[in-house]
Amino acid sequence: MPHLEGSGAVVSRDGCSIEVLNVENELSRLWDQAQPEDAVGAPRITRAVLLNLVAYCRNQETANRSAQSIAAVTADHPSRAIIVSNPGGSAVGEIKARVSIACQLLNGQNKQVCCEQVFMEAPGMDMRKIIGAVLPLTLPDVPLVLWLPDGCSEVDAALTRFAKASDRVVLDTADCHGSLVWVAELLNQPGPAAIDLAWIRYAQMRLAVAHLFDNERWREYLPKIDKVTISFVGGFGGPGAEALLMAGWIVSRLQWRGLEPGKQMEKERIYYEANTHVLEFCKVSQEGSSRVSGVSFTVEPDVELSVRFDHSAHQAYLDVKASGNSLDQSMFPLTDMTPEQILCGALEISGRDPVYRQSLQAAIAL
Repeated sequence: MPHLEGSGAVVSRDGCSIEVLNVENELSRLWDQAQPEDAVGAPRITRAVLLNLVAYCRNQETANRSAQSIAAVTADHPSRAIIVSNPGGSAVGEIKARVSIACQLLNGQNKQVCCEQVFMEAPGMDMRKIIGAVLPLTLPDVPLVLWLPDGCSEVDAALTRFAKASDRVVLDTADCHGSLVWVAELLNQPGPAAIDLAWIRYAQMRLAVAHLFDNERWREYLPKIDKVTISFVGGFGGPGAEALLMAGWIVSRLQWRGLEPGKQMEKERIYYEANTHVLEFCKVSQEGSSRVSGVSFTVEPDVELSVRFDHSAHQAYLDVKASGNSLDQSMFPLTDMTPEQILCGALEISGRDPVYRQSLQAAIAL
């Protein structure tokens, strides 16, 4: 195997399939070859493991992409990564494995931080058999993180048990397609912390909305808000996970209770009402994937505080109006995060986020 070198993520790989029982021996062989004793002047290799990271993928493309993302965050989160590819179909033979070492060359240092990657090919295999092959390969005394890159729409009982036995579960509710309840059930009992990539990705949007009320003058309107409108674009049917989580966050922060579907329903508008409070979802366009395009707060009789999101320009435009006249306008930058940056942020979270849990529960109640 050639010596590891480069300035970015480097993956040294042995392409031969091996039996799962031989994984540990093969990894030892790769470590011995990674930096021979006579490698003068070569970047020093540091072997580190802060967690076990298991990525369960439903196709090979996702598995390859996940491996690249894991390699990219190695410097911050060195791990033993086990990447499972199970595209479905009929099970053929036994689970096969390939092993590699993924390294990140530290900037300005003649040093590489490396971690292990185990690729498991298990097409059509029963989930219980896959778990039985994965668990013996996890290392003791470090957390077990289960990552679901394909979302949680197709979760069976065995995968649920695996999730509950993990320390953390990383997922993206934008890909869960109506399975928010499954995520909430994980959080409603002792067990893993659910780390939502969507929640991290939308953090800047929540900050922009909160920035509306940084001014004490506008903060006084918070208890007087009687209507919230979430505008969104794209998607199929009603609001997607992004709009639901935004609504859940706002409703839980305002402590609105008992919202129920309103009597007034239109094709592109959905209403929820409770006493004098109204929550409205407004679909403004059919194009593209489901995204929140704006949030507005109405205070009777004639005050509106709003945020409009321009995702292409990475800007949020804030406006406060009274009787149609603008009183205050400002902009808030929206940081564009790469998938690797989002994953890196997710792996930094070790516990449950009570605000996320409350927001998720409020979203499910809608």
